[in-house]
Amino acid sequence: MYLATMVLAAKANRWGYFIGLSAAGLWDYANLVATTFFFNGLQQLSQWARTGHLDRPDLVIAVPAWTGNFLIIVGCVWGYALLPRKSPRDALDFVVTFALTTGFFALDMTVFQPRYLGLFRAMVHPHLPW
Repeated sequence: MYLATMVLAAKANRWGYFIGLSAAGLWDYANLVATTFFFNGLQQLSQWARTGHLDRPDLVIAVPAWTGNFLIIVGCVWGYALLPRKSPRDALDFVVTFALTTGFFALDMTVFQPRYLGLFRAMVHPHLPW
């Protein structure tokens, strides 16, 4: 998806912006409301800065990953804003793109890591006891 985003966005194609915004937005949102991965990574970085010791280096990857996704979101919004022609239909196209992108990730998880499917329930409403 990120490759499709890069290729299409390089051609100023709105679908690239929609795919990038959908994929990166989904994961950044998930890391803010459905998991503690990003916050645990920040905590590890803070501990490392204070003590010079890193207990869980595997968690630190969440910080640049979240930041990278955020930059993709900013870039896609910016790229779309620069398009000379926009249409009210773009909103529908974005919703369809988001649904297909999310469906792709759900299918991917179903096939390869079904234990993570609970993330989708948590993203809908993180405080409900599913």
